[in-house]
Amino acid sequence: MTQATDLKQVVEDRITRIVDQLREQFPDFREFDRTEQIREHTDGMLGIWQPQQVLDIPEDELVSIVRDIMIMESVAGTLNDLTPEQMRMFDEAVKRGN
Repeated sequence: MTQATDLKQVVEDRITRIVDQLREQFPDFREFDRTEQIREHTDGMLGIWQPQQVLDIPEDELVSIVRDIMIMESVAGTLNDLTPEQMRMFDEAVKRGN
């Protein structure tokens, strides 16, 4: 294994621990496929940053980043369940800033 591959695995291991921690703290996150969440977060971060840059992010900041993404995915999933009338009301509320 090369050093780059080793660092990518360390990043994935770190993301795995964070996803598992968040799934334990927030039961709603358990509705998402764990393996898919880990892959998406790992690939997404490594698509933006080098492995060492991800590893340099402080733990609390990285947890916050992953949590915020999971919250956005959860909200997006909820929006898919709205009826057209509920979606219209939601859009109007967003436009008003409510």
